[in-house]
Amino acid sequence: MLNQVILWGILIAPWLTLFFMKKDAIKRYMPVAIFASIVNACL
Repeated sequence: MLNQVILWGILIAPWLTLFFMKKDAIKRYMPVAIFASIVNACL
């Protein structure tokens, strides 16, 4: 049960940090995040 809570926390915590970031930082790192997602999906 604790393992599942930790895994859900790892999934949700990065999304919650978006609310605390500045808009220009989000615009700066979003293309990198999309690129990394595509590379990981293709491999």
